Amino acid sequence: MRKNIPVNIVTGFLGAGKTTSILGLLAARPADETWAILVNEFGEIGIDKALITGELGDCDDVVVLEVPGGCMCCTAGISMNITLSEIIFLVQPDRILIEPTGLGHPNEVMETLHHETFKEHLLIQRTLTLIDPRSLDQSHVTKHPSFLQQLDMADLVIATKPDLCDTHQLLALKKYVESRCGPELPVIPISFGALSLDTLDVPTSWRSKDTIAATPINSSVEAFIEKPLPETGFLVARNEGDGYETIGWRVSADKCFHYEKLISFFHSLDVERMKAVVITDEGVLAYNLSGGVLKEIAVDDCLESRLEIICQSLGSNWDADLMDCLV
Repeated sequence: MRKNIPVNIVTGFLGAGKTTSILGLLAARPADETWAILVNEFGEIGIDKALITGELGDCDDVVVLEVPGGCMCCTAGISMNITLSEIIFLVQPDRILIEPTGLGHPNEVMETLHHETFKEHLLIQRTLTLIDPRSLDQSHVTKHPSFLQQLDMADLVIATKPDLCDTHQLLALKKYVESRCGPELPVIPISFGALSLDTLDVPTSWRSKDTIAATPINSSVEAFIEKPLPETGFLVARNEGDGYETIGWRVSADKCFHYEKLISFFHSLDVERMKAVVITDEGVLAYNLSGGVLKEIAVDDCLESRLEIICQSLGSNWDADLMDCLV
């Protein structure tokens, strides 16, 4: 049994660039190592795993597991314990990266890693907290308990998307971090997820202590992603908590989306995040919408189409608009 598996938490608010940064780390990993990625989603559909594996392509030395349905240590806590046990005792990887949902609570994740069940098998290293400097202009972000807890948990702050920021925004982030966390917490800018492995191999400075409490997230995730699709070929799920709402769809593989109509629908959305892996008349494609920027990548295959939107208020016609995009 392999012991002292290095493990890092990669956290950050919605749209901070966590998945892109994890992909950057995977690209830099040693060729002879197997890594495990544990991703957590606020919604109940389960898309991040497909986005990561879609980017990686045919890769046998990366295992991606997911825990959907809210913060992995709140409503989905049991699922996290089971999944983490599978990684440690069955996969036995050379490194574990944990990506909590942007509305998650990394302090509770860290408490779980230090539990007697796991701590003797893990070497707990730096928590990387990703922040888009432009988000400091958004009070609903900077006042959010999850954002503040993520910052309080940081061993290293990563300023993401510096190519989209000006020097004043980058300087404002450094001053903000220093005022809240002290001058000893480093802040470094990283473009396009180009993280170095050197950012990982430092012991965490975390110690169990009181942090800002976050609101539990309502969830009905139990077996939803495993539930068979009805004859209609559609399932929809909603979730809410911490001031955000989510809606997600599962659509059977025998239904195909019209590419141009789907793109038009995506561009009409004014939301915090949208993620999707969909079967279209131009192939199987994955989408990530954050900060008004829509990213598209080709995916080899998928068993069904899945889409999810995270926002502060759900649109009343999204169901109908999405169904209008079907061929």
